[in-house]
Amino acid sequence: MGDLIEFISNQREFKFIQIPRVRYMIKYKNKGVDIVKSITDFLLKIGENKPYVIADFFGRLFDENEVENILSFFDEDMESLMKLYLLGMENEHFDYNGELVLRLILIDINFWKEITKKIEINYKSTIDSEVFDKIWTMDNYTELINMAYENAKSSYFGKLSYEVIIHMFASSDKELDFIAKRKESWIKDRIIKYFNDEQEMINLFDVISTSFSGKRIKFIKLFLEMNYDFEMFNKISFFPRTRSWSGSEVPIIEKDISFLEKLLEEISGIEYLEHRVYLKKCIDAEKKHKQKVLRREYMENFK
Repeated sequence: MGDLIEFISNQREFKFIQIPRVRYMIKYKNKGVDIVKSITDFLLKIGENKPYVIADFFGRLFDENEVENILSFFDEDMESLMKLYLLGMENEHFDYNGELVLRLILIDINFWKEITKKIEINYKSTIDSEVFDKIWTMDNYTELINMAYENAKSSYFGKLSYEVIIHMFASSDKELDFIAKRKESWIKDRIIKYFNDEQEMINLFDVISTSFSGKRIKFIKLFLEMNYDFEMFNKISFFPRTRSWSGSEVPIIEKDISFLEKLLEEISGIEYLEHRVYLKKCIDAEKKHKQKVLRREYMENFK
């Protein structure tokens, strides 16, 4: 045992560090030497500059057995495990299905708070749409999603990153109905609570235009029922921040025009005169854009 501790300790002198993975270390627990403390102290010092060492120690977590190994090894020191996880995720993806982070959230919800603070800084690690899919199924999903949403706002102007929107509110054909309803309910509640907060509405309609395109008119009407301030309406997004397509751009423009025309039909009343004028201008602009694209694409066919 002493030789193993010495071997690990001596690794800090090397440029590239390699230590046994946690699955191989479990058998050394309770053998007279506090292997957990020794490993933890070593990793906390090394991990600040070399987070890959922590990720390598955990291993690539694809199944529940690997997660159980880690939880068993740190069963008397979950606080240290959480610290190591936060360090290890800095630039390494090891918790591939998010099973470990979800188990740790159940132990301490504050860990989710710390994890989601890193979302905007380094989104590629750990917290992806698969994790959020499972968060939406939890009993306390509202608290967890609220926490993630607030922490994911960029330090610059409080805007949400596009990656955050995609992963937090991603949907698929396999999405369960109750999860879809929870997401819609969350959006609705957010509008009702923050309809007078301009930046909040800008962020929220960025989410809606990206991930709830089929519900845009419904949510815009809800917002306008409580707030008919034109200046704020003028700043919310109707369409996704980024797009991609193959072939002609014209079908996308035609869908945008159709959406704007339907929205115009749904908005009536003297308090919305400015809104209607604005939408008509948007429609005219899109129609002109369509003609320009048609001419451009026509000419490109002859190149």
